[in-house]
Amino acid sequence: VSDSLARIEKRNADAATFAALAAKNEADQKRQEAIKAREEAQISQANADKAIKQSGTDSENARLARMEAELKKKEADEATLKADQARKEAQKAAKQGVSALLIVADNAVKGLNYAEASKALNTALQLEADTVAVTAALLEMAFFHNYTGDRTAAALETATAARWLKQPDLAGKAERLAGDTRPFALRDIQKALAPARFKELNERYFPKMITVQGGTFTPGCVKPDDELCQKYNKDGLYRATVSDFKLAETETTVFQYHLYTTALGRRIGQRITPDDTLKELTSPSWGWIGDHPVVFVSWYDAAEYANWASEQQGLQPVYDIVKTVRDPGNTNSDDEYGWLVRIRENADGYRLPTEAEWEYAARGGGLSKGYEYAGSNNPIEVAWHYVNSGSKTHPVKMKKASELGIYDMSGNVWEWCSDWYSDRYGESLSKNQTSPTGPNTGSGRLNRGGSWSGYARNCRVTGRGSDRPDDRFGNLGFRLASSVPR
Repeated sequence: VSDSLARIEKRNADAATFAALAAKNEADQKRQEAIKAREEAQISQANADKAIKQSGTDSENARLARMEAELKKKEADEATLKADQARKEAQKAAKQGVSALLIVADNAVKGLNYAEASKALNTALQLEADTVAVTAALLEMAFFHNYTGDRTAAALETATAARWLKQPDLAGKAERLAGDTRPFALRDIQKALAPARFKELNERYFPKMITVQGGTFTPGCVKPDDELCQKYNKDGLYRATVSDFKLAETETTVFQYHLYTTALGRRIGQRITPDDTLKELTSPSWGWIGDHPVVFVSWYDAAEYANWASEQQGLQPVYDIVKTVRDPGNTNSDDEYGWLVRIRENADGYRLPTEAEWEYAARGGGLSKGYEYAGSNNPIEVAWHYVNSGSKTHPVKMKKASELGIYDMSGNVWEWCSDWYSDRYGESLSKNQTSPTGPNTGSGRLNRGGSWSGYARNCRVTGRGSDRPDDRFGNLGFRLASSVPR
């Protein structure tokens, strides 16, 4: 959402909120007037009954008392009708106000401004309308604050949502966890409170994993006469086999990476330097937008994020990262980091995919239809690239999925793989008959898939690239994988 459009929607929300609060005050006033009129009507009727009892039905006093009682009843009925009309108008205005505030909150979240989103939702709570939508949005605030360390806010937001959902017991449990340092305790309450909403949020802020059944393929080669086939696997001589694994449905998003940086007390644009301090990067020209793939992340950044995300999901981190020892397999003297990153065997956490896993999945795995691009022979259907991107990233899952239901493996951003780069691609993979991991040494790490800034041919499932592990570019991101226990 552009800044100008966001400002317009904010002004609309302010106006709608003002109108809703005014209508609510008017309805409250009319309700009080109706209550007073009914009380006066009851008193008049009581007086009429008393007059009849004292002087008889046909007496003048009784007749006058009955007339006054009828008048007061009519006034009470009219006041009740006006109060009912005012209530309906207030409800309509409240719905309009809440609808406008939810748009503001949604835009704020996409722009990573959770403070503004919380402010909009607190106002929406006062209007007491569209409780389902407001509660859903409030649970997102609670989810975010829980994982980023503000558990007092998270507990209060969870408790408020629980009361709106008529779950007082869970509300009480959530309130008692205010300030608790354990994220899993409050997470379990949120999950019990609204299981479907919790699943949605978990898949927004952590990777949704797709299981890929293993198989054998001809790496680097979709069409035998293709120049890439001739370059990397001439005549299709080499074959590679991968075991079952899991791959993220989407590239790692700004939502997901921002959760990580916020939890560590960093801004989204800050990255670790070789001496383990923080450095502010230049933001993408299109800004940091939640559902876009994250960019300006190095291979090392991706590995650190994978470990953190694993811990948050109760998984064993895959990477053992030693920052004080230079990787002997790294032959690039220009890499100022050179961290030694080792794999923990049998760990069930997140990691970067191997190049073989990446290509096998991009080609559709066992469901492959032999497409040049991930899910189609037409790059426009599946990829954001130079021709259609407008020189920027786009929200994930906007293009057609692959045969496996995985998105954006062609285009949007290049994706880091775990392997060192080698020109002898097919040969290097076939040496290790099952689940190859590429060469033991190299000067650059693999990236795959092409991006918004390159031509469509770079987005083919056999296209390859490489960069120094410490490089960070506006067209380079990553997606996570994990192993399937054997």
